[in-house]
Amino acid sequence: MYFNNNNQLINKISKDWQGLLKALSSPNKQLKAAEDWIKDVMSCGYEIKPNWTTLLSELVDIEPNIVANQLAFKPRIVLLSSDIQRLLMAVFFHHRHSISCTALQVFLIKIKPHLRYESWMMKLHVLLTKHVQSAVTSLSMYKFSSCNSQLYQSLLKTLKNTEDNITWKKSQALIAELFCCVPQDDVKFSQEESSNLYDNDIDLDEHNYKQSPQGIKCGNSVQIVNSPEKLIESISQMSQCIVISSSEEEEETEPKISGTRKRKQTDSAEEPPAKRSRETSDEVTKIDVFGNLTADDKVKINNLEENWRCGQQDSSNFDIFITSNPQQVGSICVYLGISDYDEECLTTACEHLLSNSTIIPYDNTTVFMEYAIKEKFIDITQTPTRVLASVLMDLCKVFPKQFIDIVSKIIIEIPINVYHSEIICRICSQCMEARDHQYFIRIMAATPRVIDEPIISILQSLIELKVDISSDVTVDLIGCLSLSRTKLSTSKKFGKFLLHFINRYGKQLQTSELSSMAVILDSHSTFLKKAAQLAFKKFNSF
Repeated sequence: MYFNNNNQLINKISKDWQGLLKALSSPNKQLKAAEDWIKDVMSCGYEIKPNWTTLLSELVDIEPNIVANQLAFKPRIVLLSSDIQRLLMAVFFHHRHSISCTALQVFLIKIKPHLRYESWMMKLHVLLTKHVQSAVTSLSMYKFSSCNSQLYQSLLKTLKNTEDNITWKKSQALIAELFCCVPQDDVKFSQEESSNLYDNDIDLDEHNYKQSPQGIKCGNSVQIVNSPEKLIESISQMSQCIVISSSEEEEETEPKISGTRKRKQTDSAEEPPAKRSRETSDEVTKIDVFGNLTADDKVKINNLEENWRCGQQDSSNFDIFITSNPQQVGSICVYLGISDYDEECLTTACEHLLSNSTIIPYDNTTVFMEYAIKEKFIDITQTPTRVLASVLMDLCKVFPKQFIDIVSKIIIEIPINVYHSEIICRICSQCMEARDHQYFIRIMAATPRVIDEPIISILQSLIELKVDISSDVTVDLIGCLSLSRTKLSTSKKFGKFLLHFINRYGKQLQTSELSSMAVILDSHSTFLKKAAQLAFKKFNSF
């Protein structure tokens, strides 16, 4: 059967994506309607997000077509009207960084034979093909740099295990000398080997590892190394030579430690182990990420760091956060030290994020925000400054789902204080919409745990905003209240919350939930208990 009608073809597409295609087939402002649909459905993240790969796959499914009185089969997309075809390709190009390169490559290969040479479709096809090819190059460099990083760590481990008494200065020089023995230009990896690094992968057929022999000097001899295993062997032998040759020099140089170095050693010994571990991890990440970058990317990152620390705008270099994957974004944030920025620098960095809100991928936004605000938020021990509060509120207005995910994670991981709850309540009332409130209370109740008064204050503010919650969220929330009833038995805030909760949601409570609420009320001992019990009797059928 020949489908020559757009609506019939659109109905063949997954329901998750029919809204986009209907927006593109609307009479006016199709691209704006499509972007509004994507922003509403994809960016909010309240439901499972539609998968771009699914849409691409369904658009190249074969459909029957009559050409010159003969039956032919063509991809579904080329049977849509030319306007919808062109607009779809424009949408794919705009969101190319959110789409799996593997799926995009397959899509482009299948539709190319059906495109006219100088059509708009072909021009967009060329642009998307260049994007895929660029991704291949980036993946190859990432894999190569990852191998260098692993080699560097192996060197550190081997030297440490051989002799702990080697001074760091000498170890560092030897490691640098060894590390330079592996020329970057001589190492090549196939794309398939790097496909497990992140989702935007390209599958190739061959697995190749090539490295030209390179001499490594150990004592008076030179060893030829043509594989990572032999290189590690040589390093092990060399490290033994290092110990023998440097032991006497160490004895002479050890007393000559400068005062600055002594102070640093003393300070590091007094630091908490967790902090030292995090700083060490950050330093390793900085080494790794800088080795994983192209020359252009290094320039961009250095420019961003210089300008952000001076509080200056630098929108031209921010695209590195758009074109990278989430793991790389996290590494770049560590390298830039965003977590340690003062509030003015943080404001500048977040302004760039907000100005690119429509094009930066969802997961990249989440990672950037977590590095930018998590430490600042955790460190709140008094009413936040106006600058910090403004940054938090602006981010929540534009990225409510990501903000809720980050704050909820903090609430679950560490005990929060009254100042945390105050700023969260303020943000809930001023910066969030009804669906944000629903999502927030769902996340807060999802993990069964004992909650304390600051969290009760947040739940109280959400209830006062008249949030509509589903029955499954009610069950989860009552579970948390049951676990907390002993700890909060004398809390007035808890009593007030119980009263408001019963008045607001008592009608939708099932028999088992009413039974649990009765137990919670029996455990309570403040003056609000009676009022809550009177309200409870209206809904309790026992």
